[in-house]
Amino acid sequence: MAGPDFVWTWEEFVVRFNQKFFPEHVQIQRAIEFETLVQGNLSVLQYEAHFLALSRFTPHLTSDKKMRVRRFMTGLRPALRSRVVGHCLEMFNQVVHRALVYKEDWAITQRSREQIFGGDRKRRAPASSFKQHR
Repeated sequence: MAGPDFVWTWEEFVVRFNQKFFPEHVQIQRAIEFETLVQGNLSVLQYEAHFLALSRFTPHLTSDKKMRVRRFMTGLRPALRSRVVGHCLEMFNQVVHRALVYKEDWAITQRSREQIFGGDRKRRAPASSFKQHR
């Protein structure tokens, strides 16, 4: 153990902390979880929380900002990912914010459709509401 005047760097602290509380097999397991993480049925905020919690076990995949953003977008649901990808976002918080905005917009659109069509997603607007031109 170091003397009373010894000061650890942050990196040294993290290494020792992980060795004590996260044995190598746990670190490997968490890294695999991160590499296969997808949003699935999680909300954007829940997905972000899981992403951040697991990303600390994969610094080789998340230390570069662009790699981190790319990995987060890869795990988003396809409908959200397709809307976020075209924005050339480089900051992680921008990607999360954009995904939240699109998710909220999608929810509003769905509620509007349910109000118009009465919850029947396959139902079409009545033919009488369209004017036919001959």
